[in-house]
This record gives sequence, C-alpha cells and structure tokens, in this order.
Amino acid sequence: MSTSTPQQMTVEAIRSVTLFASLPDQEAEELVTLLQNRLVPAGAVIFRAGAEGDAMYLIQSGRVRIAVDDADGQQIILAELAQGDFFGEMSLIDGKQR
Repeated sequence: MSTSTPQQMTVEAIRSVTLFASLPDQEAEELVTLLQNRLVPAGAVIFRAGAEGDAMYLIQSGRVRIAVDDADGQQIILAELAQGDFFGEMSLIDGKQR
C-alpha cells in the first residue's frame, strides 16, 4: 500500500477539465483552494449508487471505472474515465442520491 501524498491540483490541471476550462484566473485560483486531494487505492469503491451526493471528483491521474450491478449481480461498466475527466457532479446539481 502506498503512502504517497497526492499532489495539490494546479490551475493548469483545473483548466484541463472541460467544465472549468474557461474560468478566469481569479476564479480558477479560488477553486484550487477549495479542493481536497485524495489518493484512492486501485480497486477501491469511491461511492455507491444511492449514496448522498456531497462531492464531485476531478481525476488528476489514474483511471476510474463507473459501474453498476445488473439484476443478476453482473457488473456493467458504464464508463472509464482518466486524467481531466470528472464525475459525481449530477447529485450536486439535482440534489438527488447518486
């Protein structure tokens, strides 16, 4: 298990996310101060369907698989995301559970 500390996200990294690409400098710098870095081990579950949506996630490095289980318990992969992608924003926008 790695004990690495994740690097602080930079304004350039924020701008690599399409959602924030056109933010003016001051707003991008302010957003950076609001972010919390989190190192997630490979294979870890970040959240499950039905959980309260209290955050969105920006991928600084690595990959994230978005998946659900079908009625037979088989995993269905909905998306594979990588650096510059984001997820979890819908529950912040609509106030519904994930």
